[in-house]
Amino acid sequence: MKPSVSSTIAILCLAVLAMLVSGCDGNSRSGTLSAPESPVISRRARWAMADQGYVALRAEPRLDARIAAHMRGGEIAEIHERTGFRETQFGKREHWYRVRFEELEAWAHGAQIKRFELMRQAENAAQRWDND
Repeated sequence: MKPSVSSTIAILCLAVLAMLVSGCDGNSRSGTLSAPESPVISRRARWAMADQGYVALRAEPRLDARIAAHMRGGEIAEIHERTGFRETQFGKREHWYRVRFEELEAWAHGAQIKRFELMRQAENAAQRWDND
């Protein structure tokens, strides 16, 4: 006697379910899943490129704060935070961004940097900066 199509499908479904259940035991630890950086996932600027000859990196997000370092035009830093307020510099009202640059964390004013979601976007812009 030949099994029907519906019984074959039911047997296959049960087999797949049994494999899924047997692969999960109570002692397994949940791991972390990481996905590659993507504009669809991040939707925020994570990288900054110095958009002027020299960009002052300050110890605090204020125009009168001590300058901790400088970024040269085309150099890239990772953005870690953004202030909730804006301040005007060079005629632009922008946020301050806490960036990590060469093992230093300091603040850059948004009027002096270009922001990018992906590091490769910042690198492409930096290459164009060098070629200009």
